[in-house]
Amino acid sequence: MQSGSNEMSTPTDVSLYDQLQESKAKKQEYYDQLHRPSNYVRGLNEYDVKYIEEEEKQQKIEQDAKTKQEELELEEFKQAQSLQSSKTLKAPDAEVPAQPRKKRKAESRMQNLVVKKGKTPSKGEANLEKPRPKLLGTSYSNTDSDA
Repeated sequence: MQSGSNEMSTPTDVSLYDQLQESKAKKQEYYDQLHRPSNYVRGLNEYDVKYIEEEEKQQKIEQDAKTKQEELELEEFKQAQSLQSSKTLKAPDAEVPAQPRKKRKAESRMQNLVVKKGKTPSKGEANLEKPRPKLLGTSYSNTDSDA
């Protein structure tokens, strides 16, 4: 019976290691073909070219409009500045410049300060003992009014 099972298998002179290496090499070659950089680069078709040109035209139109608007605003600003400067040159007598404030000395500023002081104890109150903080669950014999 054993001799029958040997006859069904095909004898090969190539070792299992060599077969695995060959299989691995074939898979690697297939992978490299799929992921070759030349496969990523493709030419642009007419639709792509037309789309890109339209986008560039639209961006140029928007940029031109923005530049024109900025130039217009800049020109208006320059005209307003020239009008303002011509008014100040023609009528210096119309406006009286404000007189600078006099600087006060530090002593005069100190006189205006109000210092609030705490309540000062009288001589009789100074001798009294300071009240102790009341602890929970305790009572002091000399602090009947706190309870």
